Amino acid sequence: MPRLRPLPTSLTLLGLLVMLGLSAVSVHADGRGSRLSADDVRRLALPALETALSPCTIKDVHVQSALRVPRGELKVSAEAVVPRRSGRVPARVVFAIGQTISRVNTSVTVECPEPIVKPGDRVSIVAYAGPVRASVPGEATQVGRVGDLIRVRNLLSGSSVMGRVMADGSVEVSLR
Repeated sequence: MPRLRPLPTSLTLLGLLVMLGLSAVSVHADGRGSRLSADDVRRLALPALETALSPCTIKDVHVQSALRVPRGELKVSAEAVVPRRSGRVPARVVFAIGQTISRVNTSVTVECPEPIVKPGDRVSIVAYAGPVRASVPGEATQVGRVGDLIRVRNLLSGSSVMGRVMADGSVEVSLR
């Protein structure tokens, strides 16, 4: 499936027509508003779904129905739980125009990166304070992919802290 260019999540219907070109999206206007086809809904939902399902990569989005929207500024957001494995996941796309909110249920096929940290793995817990880097040995207590927040146990003190998994397998914690 070809990658679609990301769209801003807040735009007017007229701006959408200008950005995508009249042939790229079919909007059927009448006195009550506009009708977006299922394919148009998919195109508009894709950037919000990519954000909601990060770090997974979207392979396919299935939308079953068209959507009628009133005239005005369109804001698109998505609600989804990031899966631990690749496969099909449910998601909800929210279209808001003024006080009108429409929710569209979708089915999204995603490919997720493998976790690089598993419970029991030895990790380096790293903290930065300006130019100073401090690290202590730790043990992961949760599964984590790059960018995930996981709980780790400091092996020296026995305390448990939350940190972000880094590409090298270390876990970075923030100092308050």
